Amino acid sequence: MPASIRSFLVATDGSEPADRALDVAAAMAQAAGGSIKLMTVWIALPEQQQQQFRRAEGELADPSEAFGEQILARARYHLQQAGIEPSASLLRWGDPAESVIAVIAEEEVDAVVVGRRLLRTPMGFMIAPLREGKIVPPDEFSAWPEPERKAAQETIENLQHELAQIVRNVPVWEKEHRDEVQKLDRQTTLVAIDLGINAAKGSFTDLPRVLEYLDAVRVDLIDNSARQ
Repeated sequence: MPASIRSFLVATDGSEPADRALDVAAAMAQAAGGSIKLMTVWIALPEQQQQQFRRAEGELADPSEAFGEQILARARYHLQQAGIEPSASLLRWGDPAESVIAVIAEEEVDAVVVGRRLLRTPMGFMIAPLREGKIVPPDEFSAWPEPERKAAQETIENLQHELAQIVRNVPVWEKEHRDEVQKLDRQTTLVAIDLGINAAKGSFTDLPRVLEYLDAVRVDLIDNSARQ
């Protein structure tokens, strides 16, 4: 990866493509020894969802803002599980594309990784050249001096190659993550079952048949939890 690309911005909307973008950005940032900033854009929730949110969070809560904060919190946790602490979490309101462009200029990032439900690119991700903190439109990029344009194209091609390799690994990483979560769930369940059973046994230490029954209940609970 080019040494000049160290600061990454990930624009997330909480979707599965956005989660994959987080994995891609995490791998690229780790390879470059760089950092990641997160951003999301507030959306106007339907009235029914706003009412449901207020019932859950209280009348004083702004549903759209709270929803955006939830998306950022989930993205932060996702990166933390990959061993990266994001350097910033940004919440914006307005047009998503314009908001991303504005944040690029404000934060002076080197690269942007976007994975959204509506993004129509071959892999669901976008790599674009930046100049002075702004995405360069195709017509302006075509007008660059040939040496500069070729250098930028070479950098983009290298990044796309690395991105393709990372994307191929994402399903493996996702499976490993799911397996670790399931393992942790089983361990947590086992501890909870043992605590409850041992507490119950303490009241029936002089009744062997009750203790045998509680042991059978423990085995049944463990078996049932493993099948869920």
